[in-house]
Amino acid sequence: MKKTILTFISLGLLASCTENMEHEIPEMSDKTISINTNIISSRAPILDENGSGNFTDGDKIYLTAEGNTSGKWFSREFAVGVDKLSWDDIQMDDDTEAVFSAFYPVPENANQGKFDFNASTSEFSDILMAKQIEANVDEKTTLNLSFVHVMHKLEIKYVSKNGDYSEENLNNITTSCTALTTCEVDMKKSTVNTSQSSSGTYNTKAGKTVDFIIVPQNTDEVSLTINLGNGKTVNKQLNEICQNSQTLESGKKLTITFDISINGVEIIASQINGWDSQGTFEDEIIV
Repeated sequence: MKKTILTFISLGLLASCTENMEHEIPEMSDKTISINTNIISSRAPILDENGSGNFTDGDKIYLTAEGNTSGKWFSREFAVGVDKLSWDDIQMDDDTEAVFSAFYPVPENANQGKFDFNASTSEFSDILMAKQIEANVDEKTTLNLSFVHVMHKLEIKYVSKNGDYSEENLNNITTSCTALTTCEVDMKKSTVNTSQSSSGTYNTKAGKTVDFIIVPQNTDEVSLTINLGNGKTVNKQLNEICQNSQTLESGKKLTITFDISINGVEIIASQINGWDSQGTFEDEIIV
């Protein structure tokens, strides 16, 4: 079979319900592969505060494709704006369609379409995953890959409505999060499995607004240790705060606001939004 059709990759990065931003790639000729060996694989895409943005030339993604009939699996690193790809590279002669996806960062331990990820120790706190796209084999194809966040963003805010805590005191509060830290990503199914996940503590953070990028999981797996200073520490179980939200979903953000006073810490807002909304909750912490 003569193969004259190229696959052209156009990349955008979405947090959810945000503007799709395309990344143009130079025109390619048939069956050509161009690789820039000076790429730094640890480079990160450019994201805004809401988690959306775009890749820059040289960013490496992990491109995958699976044949609809044979089940043949194709995967390789792909440098955005540098590498080129043709159907000859993929070689799916026995298939009429192929399902494409992509991941960032490039997994270090991919095996049979799966890889393990530790959100608490990885250099990259999050995984970006492109929604699957079907393409006809050996036909000219443009892939517009829209990436979404795989992890969950837990945001904690502290206020003191009655002024018991000054801005300086609020900024000196430290928060630690104990939760599931590991997961298995199935690239063929575009799913995250935490059935074998282990629990651990994410890095402690200081400030009146902090966030933790954590593995998607049930709220009863998550607890917060809040150090208010002067030897005062409060422990909060997330499922007791978020009684209407039992699961921290992939690609979403949960925001919890604590109102701190001499009489206690009160939850005044708990909301999941930003990446993609899941809710808000409020609570009070009494000191």
